[in-house]
Amino acid sequence: MSKRAPRRAPQRRTGRAIVDALLDAAATLLATEGLAGMTTNAVATRAGVSVGSLYQYFPNKQALVAAVADRVNAGLVAEVERIVGSEQPPTAKLDALVGLLCASDLADRAVRRALLRDVPRGWWESGIESSERRVTEHLVPLARALRPALDDDEARRRAVLALFVLRGAVQGALVYGPEQLDEPTMRARLRALALTVLD
Repeated sequence: MSKRAPRRAPQRRTGRAIVDALLDAAATLLATEGLAGMTTNAVATRAGVSVGSLYQYFPNKQALVAAVADRVNAGLVAEVERIVGSEQPPTAKLDALVGLLCASDLADRAVRRALLRDVPRGWWESGIESSERRVTEHLVPLARALRPALDDDEARRRAVLALFVLRGAVQGALVYGPEQLDEPTMRARLRALALTVLD
């Protein structure tokens, strides 16, 4: 079994409630105390369950962190799907996507920052690849709508590049100056970056 894999999935409502409480507690501790303070004992105590209950679902701290990251990514993907599938014009969709990446409530900016700053990448990043593929699939039609002259292959290449340019810029801001993400000028720069990549 992988170190980052959950031990078992909850089958009943009470099990799902326990897992949700554990993930909420882990995310809060990760954001407030960092990785060192996010011990399995501290997570169980904050969630109001025994350490034995925690170990029924998660074999270790690494699996907890991976599950927190997976939940962050799932929320991001769901929002991207909602935005791109909306009836807004393409430029409004781009603005909404930039706003989503900068949002302080996107799985709590402090959790995203802690994942980037405190946690070894191999603990959480391996679950991102499938999320990136799903997001890219939604960005290709948006790239085509923003730049109709692009063929499908070129739209895909530029959508991937735009995704990584924006993600890298936002991750840098999260680590070195998260307050920048609240500034309208930062959002305007991110929008301009995406459009430059698509040109």
